[in-house]
Amino acid sequence: MESFTPPSLSRSATGHTSEGGGDVTTPPVMSTISTAPTSPSPSSANLSLKAAAPVVVLKVGSSSIVDEETDLLALSRVASIVEHIVAMRRAGYKVILVTSGAVGIGLRRLGIKRKPTALVEKQAAAAVGQGRLMRVYDDLFSQLNTIIAQVLLTKSDLGHVRSFNFPPV
Repeated sequence: MESFTPPSLSRSATGHTSEGGGDVTTPPVMSTISTAPTSPSPSSANLSLKAAAPVVVLKVGSSSIVDEETDLLALSRVASIVEHIVAMRRAGYKVILVTSGAVGIGLRRLGIKRKPTALVEKQAAAAVGQGRLMRVYDDLFSQLNTIIAQVLLTKSDLGHVRSFNFPPV
């Protein structure tokens, strides 16, 4: 297995991740990412290297991108995640970001204090929050000259392997 550890993230004794070894501790954002080994020859064309690149699926939970005290999007954490993803892509990895947070961001924007229990309320909050979340990701990735796209999956999609036939990144 080949490993990639983002250079500016270090783990504290509590398992939390902090940037640059500072005093501020944040919830875990990323840890060492293991990938399947690849061995492209040095003379391989850029396209074949890209085709052979390992795929990294990065799951970012709500607690990693939303400030616990304010319930606002923690922009510095999101920016750090984006910078690390771009660094991984430049290192030859294909990166798929799976992110949570749309419902929480939507609730905050709608001024709703309680977490909804009804599916329709959760969907409404997610619809509001998803647009905001994608805008923030797009703005940050654009600053690093990286084009992104969104794929929304349903429970049904997860049951059908054919749904995952995406073109090469």
